[in-house]
Amino acid sequence: MVAFLPILIILIIVAALTTTFMVSSGKIKKSLVPAKAGGWMLIAYSSLLIVAIVVSLFIPGETISTESVDEQDLEQTVEDMHEAVFNAELDDVDPDLILQEWSFDYEKDAVGLDLLSANPDQFSIMVLIEKTNELDDDLKAFYIHSPMYMDGIPIDVETTPEVSILDEEVRVVTPEEQQIRYNVYDHGLSLEPFKEGNDSPFHSSFSMAVLYLQVPEDLEITADISDYEIVR
Repeated sequence: MVAFLPILIILIIVAALTTTFMVSSGKIKKSLVPAKAGGWMLIAYSSLLIVAIVVSLFIPGETISTESVDEQDLEQTVEDMHEAVFNAELDDVDPDLILQEWSFDYEKDAVGLDLLSANPDQFSIMVLIEKTNELDDDLKAFYIHSPMYMDGIPIDVETTPEVSILDEEVRVVTPEEQQIRYNVYDHGLSLEPFKEGNDSPFHSSFSMAVLYLQVPEDLEITADISDYEIVR
């Protein structure tokens, strides 16, 4: 509804100007136009403009409705996730944050890591390894990711890596980078710019991605120490 208001206003302006021009040029007899018609048109247009502005403040546009997130809640979620994985307490991780799980049979005495990324200079997933006596001839992997938000809007993108065993290595291939573009529309008469301390309406939120590996206690890790961290 609100989307058609500007078009309606433009049509009324064009009609008013056309009528006024035709009356003044004699193409329409003044007797056919009520006295002071121009004034009444101006009043009608002004009233419609005011109504349109008020209505636009209360009626949402044709947008996707989504629940915003409190920044403190998001920070707490990331903090809880960080504490759980670095203390090797996988059971304490919110199940909704575990996006995918893998299980592999593995009978070798050592294992390495092959980390591949679309951006050779940056591997965006943190690799944590827990050695446990609950495993014998198998490996388990868990991809854990905190929620992603931008300006309080949830970002739903596929970011799950590919994980496999190849040549006595755990191969991890990160997904290709995705560019997300979006527009934020606000009411034209918003008072936000006048609020003290409101330098910019945009905020970015931090997210955390972890590949959590569980391996047998006596399994030797042959990967570069800079590629992973042991948690206990």
